[in-house]
Amino acid sequence: MHSRDVKDHHGGRSPLLWLTSDHRREPAGDQVLIVVTLLLLAVGITMMYSSSNYLANEKYGDAEFFLNRQAMWIAVGLILLYTLSHFQHRYWKNVVGPLLCLGIALFAVLLFSPLGAPINGSRRWLQLGVMTIQPSEIIKLILVIYLACYLAGREERMQNFVSGPLPAVLVVAVFVGLIFQEPDLGTAVVIIIVTGSMLFIGGVSFRHLAGFSIVALAVCVYRVTQNAYQRQRVLTFLNPGDNPMSSGFQSKQSAIAIGNGGIWGLGLGEGHQKRLFLPESHTDFIFAVLAEELGLIGGMLTLALYGLLVWRGFRIAWRSDDSLGFYLAYGITCLFVVQVLINVGVVSGVLPTKGLTLPFLSYGGSSLVMNLAAIGMLISISRVQGRT
Repeated sequence: MHSRDVKDHHGGRSPLLWLTSDHRREPAGDQVLIVVTLLLLAVGITMMYSSSNYLANEKYGDAEFFLNRQAMWIAVGLILLYTLSHFQHRYWKNVVGPLLCLGIALFAVLLFSPLGAPINGSRRWLQLGVMTIQPSEIIKLILVIYLACYLAGREERMQNFVSGPLPAVLVVAVFVGLIFQEPDLGTAVVIIIVTGSMLFIGGVSFRHLAGFSIVALAVCVYRVTQNAYQRQRVLTFLNPGDNPMSSGFQSKQSAIAIGNGGIWGLGLGEGHQKRLFLPESHTDFIFAVLAEELGLIGGMLTLALYGLLVWRGFRIAWRSDDSLGFYLAYGITCLFVVQVLINVGVVSGVLPTKGLTLPFLSYGGSSLVMNLAAIGMLISISRVQGRT
């Protein structure tokens, strides 16, 4: 259990006082985290272009189609990172209510308006003119903010079921239920795991946590049995030799790509599976292309960068001098941990196939911008530590 007294280091100043010249004298934040993030962005834009240029040329007649869009989202994300890195984290308590309302509104538009047109049988994207937005990527971060604000200062009450974890679990359950309607099992699983982890570190009793876990597992199993393609994915995972040309095709091609790479890889840009053999090669399965072109060495170095990011995130959490900063940094870092582990697990065949992007590497504006926003929030917390 982690409990800290909230300290006001700014004398009640506005969270946006960074706009003044006083901002220039403030600490820059965790420099290692900034460097690691920029390195992951560099690896990501390189591998995204390598994995997408063949498809982009075939589909759009422009090998740089996805590259240009990803570069635009990186620019947007970096602006948001910079902005949030100067937003005092304790002020998230003032806006958590409107953020939850925003999340509900996004899902209402997604599920009940023409803007949420189905793509491949799922309503996951809002069509806004020339761009699309995935609300579930925004919701993941909103729920981490909500849980951090809820847990801060409530440690002594978390052993009581009704006044402790129950209200938070009900709020999360509403959003998970909406995500199931898309359907998007991968994102729902991420939210459930991160929620469980934050409740555990917040002092919820093991008995209550075990009960929540059993219920969540039962709901996920039920949803899988009710959805034909998700059910088939699980059956294919349990019997890898079945359906190699249908439901098992993606996993098989991913395994071939990783096997082709060997220790040192085929060389940047020289991969074969991205040439329309491996579906989603520039999104969910980009790590397979990386492993094919850069080999085991490249894959391990990339995972090492993620390891550094996670280390700095947890370090920021444990060094935080207030409970909100601790829970916020801890939740954000858990979000990265779970997404990386699930994505790499799927690509390597350890987990059933599910649609989940790899942070900073996969193509996708919503995921990229929200991940950079999360890094900005971590830097904001570390900046407060730099003053003390």
